Amino acid sequence: MININAITGHLTKKLATFLGVVDNLYPQKNRLPEWMLPILKPIPYTKKNMVDKDIKFNITENVCGLTVNFGFIRYGILHNCVAYNKNGKQIPEIISKYPKIQTILADIQRHYNTNEIVLQVKILENNNYYNIMPKILAFALYIDGIEQTLKDMVEILREYNIEIVPVLGLNKTINQDTKEKYSGKSLLSNVPSKGIICTNRQKSLSFLL
Repeated sequence: MININAITGHLTKKLATFLGVVDNLYPQKNRLPEWMLPILKPIPYTKKNMVDKDIKFNITENVCGLTVNFGFIRYGILHNCVAYNKNGKQIPEIISKYPKIQTILADIQRHYNTNEIVLQVKILENNNYYNIMPKILAFALYIDGIEQTLKDMVEILREYNIEIVPVLGLNKTINQDTKEKYSGKSLLSNVPSKGIICTNRQKSLSFLL
């Protein structure tokens, strides 16, 4: 039997090569394309690495799940969806496993008439830490390189039944007592929290408490 998808993909890649955009549409397996924003990896919080104590952070629960960086790019009539793990390694099997993500990103792209969409999520699969049904929880959304606020992300993704990670606080200063104040039981189920993440994307800061 002829594999139409394989033939179409091969021809599309050849056209992308001809147009000189193959690296954007079909990036290398272990390197993010330039248009795709990397996942901001949280580091342990200490007094030494927190220089400016007046910086404000959004505080979310540290969700125990698979971290995935989805990207959708359009170039004229060409488009492609890619997925990377938190270490920058391409994981195409995730695209096949969660095809609805590609459909959602393509729909957002059409709605906003944009070229690049990046959606960063935690995937809770079967037998997850929280003993709940599998689900996808978003923690960042970029449209043409512009980060959407948590409020806007919620409104955009609500239509597609994609939730966001539990939000514990917005525009908060943090210190050594922040973890005790916000952590405890998970908001996803009756299990202990895996900690909290404090993020200020404008300054590329993310702390794990």
